[in-house]
Amino acid sequence: MSGKRARERFLSIWWCLCAGLSVLLIFLTALYLFHEGAPAILRTGPARFLFGTVWEPLSEPARFGVLPMLAASAWATAASVALAYLLGVLTAVCAKALCPRWLSAVIFGLSELLLAVPSVIFGLVGLFCLVPAVAALFPREAGASGGASLLAVILLLTLILLPGMISRSAGALGAVSPALSEASFALGAGKAQTALHALLPAASSGVAAAVVAAAAQAVGESMAVVMVCGNVAQMPRLFSGVRLLTTAVVTEMGYSTGGHRAALFGVGIVLLTLALFLGRLLALILVPGRRPPRRARRGNPG
Repeated sequence: MSGKRARERFLSIWWCLCAGLSVLLIFLTALYLFHEGAPAILRTGPARFLFGTVWEPLSEPARFGVLPMLAASAWATAASVALAYLLGVLTAVCAKALCPRWLSAVIFGLSELLLAVPSVIFGLVGLFCLVPAVAALFPREAGASGGASLLAVILLLTLILLPGMISRSAGALGAVSPALSEASFALGAGKAQTALHALLPAASSGVAAAVVAAAAQAVGESMAVVMVCGNVAQMPRLFSGVRLLTTAVVTEMGYSTGGHRAALFGVGIVLLTLALFLGRLLALILVPGRRPPRRARRGNPG
């Protein structure tokens, strides 16, 4: 018994050390980011930095306004997550409840295989397929951008997020008790009704977690997006080139110095804050169990 207790104590201490080290590394990363980027935000002014519409780091004087990049990141994330949610959840429901087993195995196998593909490969597909397709389908709207636009970014991010959305949604649906489906069938519901009105609501927490993970992935995507965005720091329009927060850091950090480098760390602070806020917001909206309970009214009812 003493040996078993010693092993349990050792494992408990080891797990606590690993958890503490993980938290410490995250804290040190955030601390370094704020140490390097906060002076640029304070020097420019938080309001001018966040809501300024001009990003000209090489001008005299330099102007650092991240609103165009912030808006482009927000639009691209919201639209791509919405499309991936719609397509991914419907695909998972169809494969899990309506398709034959062999077809379900093919769908889930392909989604798991696509999860292992590096995002830069999707970027190449976007560069040589999506961008020319946008230019060909919307020649008047695309204009000088040549198809590299916010629309291309949204389609590319949807393509990147879709395998994960299918896989996580299928996992959430698979965790639902089979008794729920049997009870629905016993009441006379068909397969489609059971899937949409019984299985999907029961798996809402898992699907919400998939949405949160997809949003975080979309906010942080950089190398694939830079190939199709057009890299123009302007307020986002659907068929015009845009620059996202991540692409600004990727494309400019290599030659940045002084205040320009500090401003890019400030962009990193905005990006980190956006990712944390978006994840928390989606968790509060989509997962009912995480909503804070309302305070009970004082006094007797009636």
